[in-house]
Amino acid sequence: MTDASPRSDSPDSGGPSLRVCAVVTLASATSRYGGPFDVVLDQLELAAASGYDVELTAGHLSGDSPPAMRNGTTSFRPVRRWLPTRDFTTLLSVGMVRQLWVSIGRADVVHIALAREAIPVTALLIARLRRKRVVAQPHGMLTSRTSAAHDVIDRILIPLLTKVDRWAALTEEERRALRSRFGSSVRDVTVLGNPVAVDRGDIRSLLDAAPLPRREAVFIARLHPRKRVLDFARAAQVSAARSWQDRYLAFGPDQGDLAAFAAVEQHVESLSYGGVLPADGVVAALLAAGVFVLTSFEEPWGNVLATAVTLGVPVVITRSTALAPQLVGRPGVHVVDDGDADAIAAAVHAALDDGRVDPPGLFDRDAFASRLTHLYTLPVGPGPALAADSSRSAT
Repeated sequence: MTDASPRSDSPDSGGPSLRVCAVVTLASATSRYGGPFDVVLDQLELAAASGYDVELTAGHLSGDSPPAMRNGTTSFRPVRRWLPTRDFTTLLSVGMVRQLWVSIGRADVVHIALAREAIPVTALLIARLRRKRVVAQPHGMLTSRTSAAHDVIDRILIPLLTKVDRWAALTEEERRALRSRFGSSVRDVTVLGNPVAVDRGDIRSLLDAAPLPRREAVFIARLHPRKRVLDFARAAQVSAARSWQDRYLAFGPDQGDLAAFAAVEQHVESLSYGGVLPADGVVAALLAAGVFVLTSFEEPWGNVLATAVTLGVPVVITRSTALAPQLVGRPGVHVVDDGDADAIAAAVHAALDDGRVDPPGLFDRDAFASRLTHLYTLPVGPGPALAADSSRSAT
């Protein structure tokens, strides 16, 4: 590996910009890959604003390629599943491998959204072959999905994981989980968090222009079994049975649970599915709703959750949510047991009576940008800078 210490091509040096290539499995206009793609886009926008030369390399499915970034290079290549599965594990193409070779070859730092999937694993292998500095950010994908099959895959991957220069964890909980699962193979872990979708300076103007919130609970996430949208639907059933006038609206791409959701929707007038929201529609949906509900099991972060809290929108979250310990007890935050539809319905009803709260200022984009750019220029190997940064909170 080459040295990752600041040098003459650092943005702070006045010389040519350090070039960052970010790799994520799937670029999607329909949020098919969930939060990691949106997060990577936002990270690169912040890095570009800090003076870095950025490139995003990702696959895309037929007819689902998003527009290019405003500030940087996008290298999207068509990919397909090589096995008939619903997930993204085998997405790849010859053209994608070629693009990874070129994009990684011209980068100084390779920032990989790392999952047990062909594209990020190929990127990690190429980065090693081309002797590039690597930052790996699993977004919870290596620790929230475990099984005997995952254990086998991880044993195969460990020789590659040891070549990662820096790891970026969402929370202290994910940092501990990575160390617990991979031991000394994972070193130099920085708690980074994720950027929220709104700037601190824009919050007041957004709130002033927002309509009065409706008496409505909103769910915004992939309709994947781990997100537990059916708990949200059952809460709507409970609410209707108690003759409450609370409405429940779910948004998100189908990843297995839409049919079951629709079966409940047919019998509950106050429950509806709103389709897939574009990334720029999330803030508007949150500001229009009375409460945001996150029913996920062991949610490793929650991008929409952090945005809702930043905007002062009341939230109902499960106890297993990674951010729950930081949020419990704050105004507008209701923490319930996982899978408890009665508790979810009661919390939604109470939150809708309470109304919007003052934004707590927990998640700050400027602070995140500082942590991100510091991560790109940290020296390889343990030292005082690492010790200080690794213990730093993401909020």
